[in-house]
Amino acid sequence: MKRKILILGVAVLAAAALWFGMSQSSAPASTIITSSVDGSSNAPGGVVTPGPVDKDTQQILEILLALRAVKLDDSIFSNNAFISLKDFSTQVVPEPVGRPDPFAPLMDASKTQSISSQLDTLKKSQATSTGN
Repeated sequence: MKRKILILGVAVLAAAALWFGMSQSSAPASTIITSSVDGSSNAPGGVVTPGPVDKDTQQILEILLALRAVKLDDSIFSNNAFISLKDFSTQVVPEPVGRPDPFAPLMDASKTQSISSQLDTLKKSQATSTGN
């Protein structure tokens, strides 16, 4: 009898939790400003209307607004110390490309020459068969 009451109590609690979870509003609490193109406004695109936003988007917007407030001073570029800097970079020389498959086993010179001669004869035979 106690077991039935326990099972019934757990079932009631589960049903209550399910009902409570399903009855919660799924709309986010904060909003974001969006624009629509149906009226006059100083916002780009038209009238400004609020819209839903999630936590991550709100955090990104806060960071972007903080970055917008940053003012950079470009007077460093006209400073004599900056102007007197020298460029000591080196020219990057193009290198020949390596093997097509770097993980393929290495061949000795005789096999490489025989393969290249086979490829040459194959190219010649294809050129003669196509009429080029």
